[in-house]
Amino acid sequence: GDAASEVLAALRAEGHTHLELPEVEAVIRVWNLNAYDNALAPVACKCAHSCAPNISIRVDVEAAAIEATACREIQKGEPLGSWYFQDTGLWWMGADVRRAIFETERGFVCHCARCDGPDACRAVLCEACREGEAVPERASASSVWRCGRCGRASAGDPLKLAAEAEIVPRVLLE
Repeated sequence: GDAASEVLAALRAEGHTHLELPEVEAVIRVWNLNAYDNALAPVACKCAHSCAPNISIRVDVEAAAIEATACREIQKGEPLGSWYFQDTGLWWMGADVRRAIFETERGFVCHCARCDGPDACRAVLCEACREGEAVPERASASSVWRCGRCGRASAGDPLKLAAEAEIVPRVLLE
């Protein structure tokens, strides 16, 4: 987009006239997917993204070091996964919102266990049993909502879904 055009203009001003916009956009995408803060991390970038991370990546610019620390117990054979975004508000959003942002800003649709499973961030009190929580089974607008206690399935309450759609952008802007 605009940032890539600006980078291309700066590179051409430095004499790199052979470069084209798609090439610059591709390099920026690779950087955005593999960098932590302002550091390119050739080993840390091998860690997958996870919305339920088991490691935290920290960049120490002064020491020129990148450190991965377990942030919860890691089971034998479990892949390492870190949270890619600096925005912690996004972490609390439903899988539908997280996936849309990931696709727009990082170029992939998240398929971590948290995004592919029931969406606990969007849980609401079950209207049938009044004791359990209903959650969407998948991250999509047409997802079935199911109560974990009584098993009731529904399309979701249109009024609550509309309220959620209204508040999410405000939360992400803060």
